[in-house]
Amino acid sequence: MSVTLKEIAELAGVSVGTVSKVLNNKGRIGTEVSEKIRRITRELDYQPNSLAISLSARKRTRKIAVILHVMDNYVVSNLVKGINAAEKELKESGIEVSIRQCPDYDSDRQLALLDQAVEEHCDGIIIIPINSDKIRNRINELYEQQFPVILLTSMLEHTNYLAYVGRDYKKAGLLSGAVVDLLGCSKKDIAIFIPNKTMLSNDVKLDYMLQRLHENKNNTIGVVSELPNDEIHSYLSVKQCLDAYPAINTVIYATSATQGGLQAVLEAEKKRRLMVVTTGMNEMTKKGFKEGLVQAAVVEKDFFQGTFVMKVMAEHLINGSIKRNSNFFSKSEILLKENVEDFENELTL
Repeated sequence: MSVTLKEIAELAGVSVGTVSKVLNNKGRIGTEVSEKIRRITRELDYQPNSLAISLSARKRTRKIAVILHVMDNYVVSNLVKGINAAEKELKESGIEVSIRQCPDYDSDRQLALLDQAVEEHCDGIIIIPINSDKIRNRINELYEQQFPVILLTSMLEHTNYLAYVGRDYKKAGLLSGAVVDLLGCSKKDIAIFIPNKTMLSNDVKLDYMLQRLHENKNNTIGVVSELPNDEIHSYLSVKQCLDAYPAINTVIYATSATQGGLQAVLEAEKKRRLMVVTTGMNEMTKKGFKEGLVQAAVVEKDFFQGTFVMKVMAEHLINGSIKRNSNFFSKSEILLKENVEDFENELTL
């Protein structure tokens, strides 16, 4: 775990400013104090933040606009927490972030937020892009103007950008289908609950999931249902769907954004035997694992995607070293009841 200047200052019994002066060879600090600070940094293997040093030297504020695709959900909340954590790390170096919420899947409003960020002279934009020609065309225009735009968690076809940060949804779909195929009974009647397909990532994940499931002739896709982006309606939608399809014995809940729909799945499983696989982790998923109602989850770390996308944008703004159209794919992990606790512990480090 990295050591901060504040922690070094506390151990040395001096101010953060004194530590900074010693490490940067500035000011007149006594020999004894200087040696003590340097000894602590050696013992703790202190590594200065190269982004912070470079940006601080330039003495310029850089504004990053983060444009969402919805007002809020569980995934977005974790992404934003990661973004805010990275902003704090880089705050003293001039990085400033503004989070801009968008009415759920409203491409007109998202376009207005893009234009607003440019008009306000933001230095870069991180966006979870809605799959719309108007969003695609505007991002391509910004690319031609050398304006840095990073796509977060969802791609767009025929679009140029600085970078993409998020899951490889083709692999995630194939992996989810493979996990379902390996678990449970040999003959499966499957219900798939997927988030809004106006996001290209969801559509791609579903296509490759179905491709993998159709490789097994014993698999039957009973229903594919799109989930609303709020807890109450997702709960009601899933409950009604499962009531209408009593033959369903396998459920793929392909999101962690909403928990209400998964709650309906777990309630149904208590009445009839279901095999449940999710493609994300939230509080309801954890509950399902603990109660033996969720058999597996294909997950990624939303918080760390939030911190990483900030570091990619900061690296570009400071050093210009990010090659355009770069893709940074996060790793998908398969969780079973035997290793879910390890995953939770890792997130709390």
